[in-house]
Amino acid sequence: MGTPALMQLARTRVREQISNGQSPIVVVSAFFGVTDKLAKFSLTELSAIKEQHCRVLREVGMNTRPALVVLDKLFGALEEDVRQAVATGLDNAKKARILSYGERISAELFALFLQSVGMAARAVDEETLGIVTNDDFLNADIKVEASIEGVRRSLNDQNIVPVVTGFLGRTLRGQTTTLGRGGSDTTACFLGSAFFGASVLLWKDVDGVLTADPKLVAEAKTVPSLSYAEAEKCGKVFCSRAVQYLRRTNTTATVVSINHPERRTVIGPVVPSFAFAHAESV
Repeated sequence: MGTPALMQLARTRVREQISNGQSPIVVVSAFFGVTDKLAKFSLTELSAIKEQHCRVLREVGMNTRPALVVLDKLFGALEEDVRQAVATGLDNAKKARILSYGERISAELFALFLQSVGMAARAVDEETLGIVTNDDFLNADIKVEASIEGVRRSLNDQNIVPVVTGFLGRTLRGQTTTLGRGGSDTTACFLGSAFFGASVLLWKDVDGVLTADPKLVAEAKTVPSLSYAEAEKCGKVFCSRAVQYLRRTNTTATVVSINHPERRTVIGPVVPSFAFAHAESV
C-alpha cells in the first residue's frame, strides 16, 4: 500500500477473488514509510504523513468528503495522542498506540476505496478484530485460543469484505499492542489458521521470495516453494514469526507479486525438494 498504482492493483486483486467465488479477508499495512515516521513520536512529522495520504487519495480519485472526514478524524486523534505522550512521557503502551495509526488509516481508506466501486467493505481495527496478545507492547505474542474465538466472531459476515489492520492486537485490558516488524504477515497467517486453514495470499511488490537480493545479484530468481523451516530463515520478504501460525493447521501461505501474480513462492508443510542457500540475503 502507499502508492496509487499499488492501491489500484490491490483493489483489482480483491475483485478477482470475489469474482472467483471467494470471500477474502483483506489485511493491510501502513503506507510506505509511515511507521518509521510515526516512530519518531514527533508532532512535526504529522503534516507530512497526512499530506502523503492526501496525495494518494487525490491521485486515485478519492479526494472526496467522506474520505477527508475520516482522515481528519484519525489525524485529530493521532495528534492528541502524540501531544499527551510528549507531555506525560513516552512508555511502550503509548508508543504502540501511536504506531497503530498507520494501519488504522490504511484500513479505513482502503475500505472506502473498495466501496467507491460498489464493493461492500468495512474497516476492522484492533479494537474490534479480536486478536488478543500479551503485554509486550512493541513485539507482542498472540494468545491463540482467545484470539481464534474473537476473530471468528468479528469476521463472520461473508457478504462484506473486512479490511483488517495488520500488525496490531489488544491486551486483555484493551490496550493496543504491535506484533513487531512484519506484523501484517503475522496477522494474515494467524487469520488463515484461525479460519480452518484458509489459504493465505501475501501480496508484495517483489517477485515472491528470491534466491538473492536483486539489487546485488541481477540473476536472482523466484523460489517456487519453501518448507516452514526454510521460510523461517528467508529474510525480509516474509516475517518468520508468522510461520508458527501456519504450522498449527498445516496452512499454506503464498508470497505473490502484486504486479505479476504468476511469480510466487508457496510456503507449506511439504514442498518439492529445493536447494535454498541464499534467502538470508533477501
